[in-house]
Amino acid sequence: MVYFIGEGSRVNNLESLRADLLLNTLDFISIFRERMRLAELISKEKLSRGLSVRDRVRELEVLNEIGELSGDELAFINLLFELTVKAQITRIEDDSFNAIVHEDIEYACGQVICSPGDELYHTCEENHPFVRAAISRGSHIINGNADYFDLKVKIRRGERSFSLEVINRDGKKLTLNEIVGTSSFKRIHMECV
Repeated sequence: MVYFIGEGSRVNNLESLRADLLLNTLDFISIFRERMRLAELISKEKLSRGLSVRDRVRELEVLNEIGELSGDELAFINLLFELTVKAQITRIEDDSFNAIVHEDIEYACGQVICSPGDELYHTCEENHPFVRAAISRGSHIINGNADYFDLKVKIRRGERSFSLEVINRDGKKLTLNEIVGTSSFKRIHMECV
């Protein structure tokens, strides 16, 4: 019977902690909504000035202002940066969807798809946003075509059009959800059309 002594207080403590965690989550959501509202205002201002949505210099300034972070805290802040950039990109109206936004999308895709140590074969210019993202992620960059690949990325950019297609080695088009969290793409081929 000694096993059950205090069991009720532990259950009540767990429920109390869960209630506190829920309140914390609700606070996060409220703050996040305000951040997304501000991100929309910032994206409109950047667009009116012809600036890129992504501003790595500002991100570094923010990290410097925050100070020392643990690995998990840094991962959280980086995720917050990515969610903010995504929100800024998706809230820009279609008539404003120009080359600046295309470059940000290409860079963000490179950040999501590429990982340290994978090989990126490409036929685009060296300063292409996807290639820059791959370099920043620690990918090995190879100028030329891959004889086989785990993933193929096709980027088509026109004066008023843009498309990005991701295909696995079996020829299946992948969605963003299928790409995120997968680390099996070690050989990536990118085509610019």
